[in-house]
Amino acid sequence: MKSLTTLIRKLLPVTLAIMGLIAAIGCSKDSDSNPVSPASNIIPEAAENAGSYSTNYRWGGANGLWRGPSTLSVTNEGVVTYGTTAIIKPVFENDKITWTMADGNKTNASIKFESESNSDYFWRDHGGVKDRNFTGFIQNPGEGPLDFRGLKK
Repeated sequence: MKSLTTLIRKLLPVTLAIMGLIAAIGCSKDSDSNPVSPASNIIPEAAENAGSYSTNYRWGGANGLWRGPSTLSVTNEGVVTYGTTAIIKPVFENDKITWTMADGNKTNASIKFESESNSDYFWRDHGGVKDRNFTGFIQNPGEGPLDFRGLKK
């Protein structure tokens, strides 16, 4: 028993010194002034327009009827989904998103986001909109571009 007590007395200062060293490394001034945080995957151009939008397209220009209600979703990380289809390689530039069939998508599209719109061409049936929205075109294979609009849900 006496030898165990002697051993503990000899090892205790060493153990405390090691514990102090570990604590100093973990709480050094450098680590506190420059903490490591997880990398952010947020794309600022996407985050500005993130959300779900009720969409329509139309044939026939300004006098055509809006059809095909669906949803376009944009995440902060730049994931774009139209209906149930994930868009491949969407390009974000300021308040615009474009995608192409050349990248493997089912459609081509180019849309521009706005905080409100008084466009008689796109929103005549609403008398303009005061909510986040987008306007542009969508194009199916073998067809011309169709007017395309969306209103944030």
